[in-house]
Amino acid sequence: MITINDMRKAVMATLKTYFSSITIYEEQKQGVEGPCFFVKLLSTKQIREINRRYKRSHSFDITYLPGSASTMDEVDVIAEQLYRYLEYIEVSGSLIHALSMRHEIIEGIFHIFIDYDFYVVKEKSIQVKMQKLEQEEFVHD
Repeated sequence: MITINDMRKAVMATLKTYFSSITIYEEQKQGVEGPCFFVKLLSTKQIREINRRYKRSHSFDITYLPGSASTMDEVDVIAEQLYRYLEYIEVSGSLIHALSMRHEIIEGIFHIFIDYDFYVVKEKSIQVKMQKLEQEEFVHD
């Protein structure tokens, strides 16, 4: 089953694959100079469906801090690349599709918000099977 930590690592690994020259942090740090990414898992939820099947949602905020010499055109190029590279991520051998993606500039900082939804099936609990059976038969005349 895919864990929350697996999702976080998969997003970071995808970023490292396509943006190998850009530093990636798991949490926002003060005094860091760009270019760099900050990956933050905003929320996770799980909704029970049928029997042992659950729908999981993971919402990420990926912040891009451009370098001091970057222009808005360069930030737009990064945005387009993020849409393309993060639409599908590989997690524990499965391909997970982004349900929704949007970006915005908040106080001069680029943010892309991505929601990954998928289904998980919990393992069936092991139940003790009958150990011994005694059977009696009677014949009626």
